[in-house]
Amino acid sequence: LFRSEKTLAERAAVFPAGLSPASALAVCVDDGTVTAADVPDLLDALVEKSLLQLTGDAHPRYRMLETIREYGTERLAERGELAEIGERHARYFARLAARLDPQLRSHGQREALQEFRLEHDNVMAALRHLADIGDAQAALELALDLGWYWVILGRHAEGAAIMATVLGGDLSGVHPQTLISAELMQALNAAA
Repeated sequence: LFRSEKTLAERAAVFPAGLSPASALAVCVDDGTVTAADVPDLLDALVEKSLLQLTGDAHPRYRMLETIREYGTERLAERGELAEIGERHARYFARLAARLDPQLRSHGQREALQEFRLEHDNVMAALRHLADIGDAQAALELALDLGWYWVILGRHAEGAAIMATVLGGDLSGVHPQTLISAELMQALNAAA
């Protein structure tokens, strides 16, 4: 494999639910090895080499076999890149959830639900990562952005369990002046 293909393949391993061209651009691009202009060709090359599987017609998605994902994350960890790429992944999906949440209450609900379904495992991985690194504020905000999604799909138990975990976790990084009472009340209501 060429170095840029190898780097993209390893970075793509942080996506448990697969990746889209947009998420690859947001998470996998750097200053030199993987450039934004190269991403489409690199994704195609990885499909040709059977490291990624192309799914979806109108909106392409790329999936990786679990054994290849495990190897990729091991390689990222060995190079000391896993934390950085995991952080990019978590921030990207937190922004995505924040963008989709209001659409769940509007005429764009169907499209938002479809995207949430596609990205469910990625969003959950992002939530776990934010909790693991101790960013309680970001974890809480992401959990709140998922609240209506859980309600619409009737996943009340999943939502309540995750909200309880976020609320019961280490909130020492959340200062009272940064966690406004409306957020806390919304989180407690969602957990209930």
